Amino acid sequence: MDGPTAFEFTPNQNGLWVISTFDREGDPILDLSNAYGLIASDDDTGGDSNALIVQYLNAGETYLIEAGLYDNGYGSFSLIVEPAGLGGYMTPYSGDMEVDGLTEFMFLPDKTGIWVFYTYDNGYDDPYLWLYDDYGYMLDYDDDGMDYGNAVVGGFMMEGETYYVRVGFYGTRTGSCLLTVTPPVEIPGNGGDVPIEDEALLLFTPDQTANWEFRTISTGENDPYIYVLDSNLDELGEDDDSAGGNDAIVTIRLEAGEQYYIFIGFWDYDDTSTTLRVTRR
Repeated sequence: MDGPTAFEFTPNQNGLWVISTFDREGDPILDLSNAYGLIASDDDTGGDSNALIVQYLNAGETYLIEAGLYDNGYGSFSLIVEPAGLGGYMTPYSGDMEVDGLTEFMFLPDKTGIWVFYTYDNGYDDPYLWLYDDYGYMLDYDDDGMDYGNAVVGGFMMEGETYYVRVGFYGTRTGSCLLTVTPPVEIPGNGGDVPIEDEALLLFTPDQTANWEFRTISTGENDPYIYVLDSNLDELGEDDDSAGGNDAIVTIRLEAGEQYYIFIGFWDYDDTSTTLRVTRR
């Protein structure tokens, strides 16, 4: 396409649809409207100045897609409209899911609480994540919230409801990574020792405002690291080996009654177990 274009689209199936641009030059933008007005708009979410809209659309309903160039600039681009293909069902205990290219998973939680999804890639493909409910409402989005360009999203989910986790790769539709889900796990508000058998993201709501210490206690050759995140999954502190040997330690002041997340990861995937000791200082 060269310049602004608008056309009507009537999907043939209910579900999430992907409307995206691939520019050869210029900075494409997208608007999506129904009979009641504008419902979605985007500029650069697709990476490399491309636009991307992921939206639940109703079969048989007519929508207007408007595609143009930012600030009426010059350039040309391709427009793609396609259903978000399902990569399958992701169960609460499916472990690491292998993802190749733009993929979406259906997820049915078996307990009510905060579930978290995160990626591990090869260090080059830069995955990002969307989290949607069954009505197409976006619960969370992330690109580089984890180390080495990986993504993390999370949200409160109800047992028996259906959700969708979508994996993409920055600036391209190709790439590979592992996608992991962690169930609601909570550290007691007064701290204590928590056994960790694999990568984990744990909820912690301290019972007192104080400096709190998070320390891994390991045996063997395992090499854990720690991230402390706030309720928006933004990083507050991190450490790898400061506790001696391969163990990690983070001491940080936290507010009573606030929700925090403690992520435990491992550099050595052959030995992914440790004990997390949480104490008030």
